[in-house]
Amino acid sequence: MQTKKKNFEMNSIILFVFMMGTNVCNYLFQIITGRLLSVKDYGTVNTLMSLIVYFSIPNSIISLIAARYIALYRDMNNSNRISSVIRLLLKCSVAITLAVALIGLVFAAPIAGIFHLDTRFLVYGCAVIAIVNVSAATMYGILQGLQLFLPYGIQGIINAVCKLAGSILLILLGYKAWGVIAAMILGGALTVLYCAFYIRKYLASALQNQGESVVDFREFMRFALGMIIAQSSITALTNGDILLVKALFDDNIAGTYASAMVIGKIAMYVSTAVIAALFPAVVEEHGKGHDTQKLFRKALLYGGGSSVAMALGMNLLGKYVIGILFGQKYLEAIRYLPAVCAFVVPLTFLTIIMNYVLAIDRIKFFAISVLVSSVMILVLVGLFHTDVTQVMTICGIVLTVDAAANLAAIHRRD
Repeated sequence: MQTKKKNFEMNSIILFVFMMGTNVCNYLFQIITGRLLSVKDYGTVNTLMSLIVYFSIPNSIISLIAARYIALYRDMNNSNRISSVIRLLLKCSVAITLAVALIGLVFAAPIAGIFHLDTRFLVYGCAVIAIVNVSAATMYGILQGLQLFLPYGIQGIINAVCKLAGSILLILLGYKAWGVIAAMILGGALTVLYCAFYIRKYLASALQNQGESVVDFREFMRFALGMIIAQSSITALTNGDILLVKALFDDNIAGTYASAMVIGKIAMYVSTAVIAALFPAVVEEHGKGHDTQKLFRKALLYGGGSSVAMALGMNLLGKYVIGILFGQKYLEAIRYLPAVCAFVVPLTFLTIIMNYVLAIDRIKFFAISVLVSSVMILVLVGLFHTDVTQVMTICGIVLTVDAAANLAAIHRRD
């Protein structure tokens, strides 16, 4: 167990290095596009980014499913089971691709209308990115489950660099939001090629050995259902703030809020390395019947603690950070930072909790509670939305109560 603790910390450090590189690229993307674009266009780009995440909800689900089952069977050293899981995941990928394409075609026009987009073809572009990322999600989920954290980290860098460099070039050429979409399609495609090359022997084995599935399909679907509810709700909460602001307020407010959101969410992104290392480590330890509470407490300490520290830092230094990074035209965003951080910190804890309860297959309470929280936020924001600060304060209060309830539930059951 001592070795596993060291492995968890070492893997967290490896992922932290690569994910910080990825996050730096993503933040440079936000800073540079914020400077190159008008406030209105910058708000549109961040709205599209959130729509892409919504279209990609199935991708995050399939990557976690891949990570869980691959981690379980890796611990058993059973290559036939791993091949069986990969075949099932590839079939799911095809089904998700068809579903996303259909949703994009049918709902593009109303989505464009709700979020004040100039054309429905921007929504089509978001759907194409999500479709490209279906294959990538399956493959990096396999890397995560196999605990191959070095290539797992590298694929994130490849995607982020392509998005950054491609977007800058195409925006300078005058393509604005379309330039960002094209760059993200390129980044997704290159990520797919890199991951496919790295796990080619596992893919070849899965495609060659067309034996009967050894996965318990009923257990698989039960786990998948809980994950769908939990992951969909967390994704909606993580990326729904900019969509709420874009739908409820004018384009300039949405653009200004986007800069505050980018700075405030630093507090959440610093914990991503801990979360990525936590999931397969807990799956493996839980499968052996070992205690996983120490890993969970470390994740809360490292991930949640860093989130709180960064939130405090951003509130103290936010004025200077926004002024230096985004320029004078975004300085109004400073007043949104406290409310954004109050929303981001409990959301970070909820994300850590979600990964833990998924890993130990005790998702029911979390799925119900986070779904209820999502509905409560929609109802309360629908009733009270005089300004952006009020909206984000409501989100923060609801999520803080939810995180506390889940921590209490985990403690009580253990």
